[in-house]
Amino acid sequence: MEIRSLEGDSFETLAAAFNDAFSDYAVPANYPTEYLKNLLLRRGYRPDLAIGAFDGNRLVGFVFNARAGARPHNGGPGAGPTHRRRGSPAPPREA
Repeated sequence: MEIRSLEGDSFETLAAAFNDAFSDYAVPANYPTEYLKNLLLRRGYRPDLAIGAFDGNRLVGFVFNARAGARPHNGGPGAGPTHRRRGSPAPPREA
């Protein structure tokens, strides 16, 4: 698992991850790429502030951070069903 900025990732990648993250909800997400792109940009999406969790080349979790004027805000977190509740590795202990 790699955690990194979403800067440089396509809206197609973001839409696939978003739709996967909300695929098992009572009303599943099925947003076309262009719709999600417009929604995120309208809300001030900043890929340089956004973070993704990648399993290989696949985006499996994200926080779409945004900035509205001078105020940064969380534009939407999500994680794919296959990668939820798996915990995180413990930080290394100092000897």
